[in-house]
Amino acid sequence: MLPGNPLSKALHYAMERHNSLRVFLANPFVQLDTNHLERALRVIPMGRKNFLFCWSELGAVQLGMLQSLMVTCRLHDINPYTYLLDVLQRVGSHPASKVDELIPRNWKQLFAEQPMGAACPQNTIMIASNTFKRVAQVAKHDNTLEPEPDSISTA
Repeated sequence: MLPGNPLSKALHYAMERHNSLRVFLANPFVQLDTNHLERALRVIPMGRKNFLFCWSELGAVQLGMLQSLMVTCRLHDINPYTYLLDVLQRVGSHPASKVDELIPRNWKQLFAEQPMGAACPQNTIMIASNTFKRVAQVAKHDNTLEPEPDSISTA
């Protein structure tokens, strides 16, 4: 075969990467392809235009970290909302030397059965959600804040 032949190029490519291509045969936990990861991360390029308005470069970096964390939760079959609610409540009292217990994979084994947020009443969660919305509006420098639901007059 000639060196420029497409089949020859493909065989040469496979021979150069022989050991790397056999890894999934030796370890049953290694996936044959990365399609599941690519599908999970597809959200990021789809929202790229929205991310242009993160207000700062630091905000964009933090958004990227948060999205990576959410994808990791989904890959481990963890509800991202439950995970964040629990970790944000737990992080203040958790020893810094054991911070690796709070990554999604380890959190699922140690804390998923009884997350701290499970004890919160639903109205507390709604109040926190409304507070986050109002903070986001203020952060956007939006002077037209929506009124509180209790302060709406029926007259």
